[in-house]
Amino acid sequence: MAATGVGGSIAITPELNRIDDMMDFVAADLEYSGQRMLPLQLGLVEVRAGVVSARHMLWFRVVGHPWPWVGISHQSTGLKRGPALDQEAYEGAPFLVDAWPSVDELVAGRLLVLHSAGLDMARLRAGFDAHGTSWPRLRYACTLQLARRVWPRSTTSRSYPWQAGGEHALLHLASRRFPEAGLFDGGRLLGGGHDPVEDAEAVAHVVLTAAQQVGAADLAELATRTGWQERTVEPDRYQTTKGGWIDRVPAPQGPPRGLAFHRAALQAAYEEIRREWRADQRILDEHRYPDLGEDP
Repeated sequence: MAATGVGGSIAITPELNRIDDMMDFVAADLEYSGQRMLPLQLGLVEVRAGVVSARHMLWFRVVGHPWPWVGISHQSTGLKRGPALDQEAYEGAPFLVDAWPSVDELVAGRLLVLHSAGLDMARLRAGFDAHGTSWPRLRYACTLQLARRVWPRSTTSRSYPWQAGGEHALLHLASRRFPEAGLFDGGRLLGGGHDPVEDAEAVAHVVLTAAQQVGAADLAELATRTGWQERTVEPDRYQTTKGGWIDRVPAPQGPPRGLAFHRAALQAAYEEIRREWRADQRILDEHRYPDLGEDP
């Protein structure tokens, strides 16, 4: 499919256990920016009636993170394919909070599925915390949890200890459970770049293949047969894996630690954090953030 630019994105064409009685959902994968692990790139894959119907990729500018540092971090994470991130593209990209309305419109209340969902959702919440804004309202479920339920770990199969999830890592599942999808070009080098759109498509195939494996016609039946559960994020609280709730406590993020040795860049980073903080400025004061123009 041909890639076309759409704003800050590249289009490449609340109750526990409440999972829809249809095979419509959105699969997602997040890539982060270095030490603070704030969202830098998001891959989304829409599934309608059990078929992948569209793919999307978005870049985000990370508040308080100037390009030279993000450039180094991005190169260490890498991208296997897709448009490269350069300084012009990064500095022109929207912040996560500004880009989210288009993501929210795309998800449209459907279930969001992610591999290692707990980690990705924590980093997504941190991206909103960096601006002091409320979290988006989302329903989500973890495909790593689903894979472990559908394909219990084998004591004889080869393990992949360097990959999150071991034999339930996306690369292993793609090669063993749905090789016909042709994802990852047969493999991915240790430390090599990730393509979040490809990863999100693999996440979608975990759901579709698991449903086929257990004979489920829709997401509700898949949840019933496997015990797979959804969780909820609300604007001011999120649901834990045990079904409890944790309230949002506004807490700003800091610039990259490496900027401590680059005073002018550190000053600019703190100024950007101040400018882009959407909550009460006194919260920054409580965390000893310097005022605009004040030496950090």
